[in-house]
Amino acid sequence: MLKKLVFALALCAGMVAFGKDWYVDANTTINPDGSQAAPWKVLTDAVANAHDGDVIHLTDGQTHSTAAVTVSAGVTIIGGGDGTLISNSGAITLNHPDAVLTKVKITNTGANSSTALSISKGTLDDCFIYNCRSGNAKHTTLSISGGTVQNCRFNLNHPGGFPGGYDGLVQVTGPATFRND
Repeated sequence: MLKKLVFALALCAGMVAFGKDWYVDANTTINPDGSQAAPWKVLTDAVANAHDGDVIHLTDGQTHSTAAVTVSAGVTIIGGGDGTLISNSGAITLNHPDAVLTKVKITNTGANSSTALSISKGTLDDCFIYNCRSGNAKHTTLSISGGTVQNCRFNLNHPGGFPGGYDGLVQVTGPATFRND
């Protein structure tokens, strides 16, 4: 009996823990707690409460955040495709090897920062990056120093509207992977 108990505990210790599901809906009018019945109103609240293994579900429509969004946990943020919009005046940063941002349209990011979208670790997958800009013409719209960008489309992205030189729209400075399957 003791051997069976030890074996069962060993199996449980090796099992992968599944994270929590969080929900974001910019049109919510109730007191949010991140559940499907009472979703967060802004992405920054969901990211602040998420932990490794959690999944943040974005409803179709605009998911708006006026602050920068930095994903520093192994969190998956998933939308419904081009109908799911992240529109934001701060930068979006993926900074964890297991962070994933997928199936969203990202627009108007970076107006108040030097880079609109920054990927140092993690994966940007099946996204449409549209009309993003850096707030400073001397920086980049998309900065990639690691991670993976796959199956993404880019259109009408540009550095800030200020005169002067800039480093470029996309700057790759580290080991990154680009894939379009």
